[in-house]
Amino acid sequence: MKYYTSEKPPMYRAVFIILVFSMKVMLALAGELFLYVT
Repeated sequence: MKYYTSEKPPMYRAVFIILVFSMKVMLALAGELFLYVT
């Protein structure tokens, strides 16, 4: 467990942050589009 968490976190963390950020942006865009359309 120790070697796993000490060796790989930067890559997984970057991917996770990118995924979360893109999801937030998509949700925000969808919300604005929905508010604009209705």
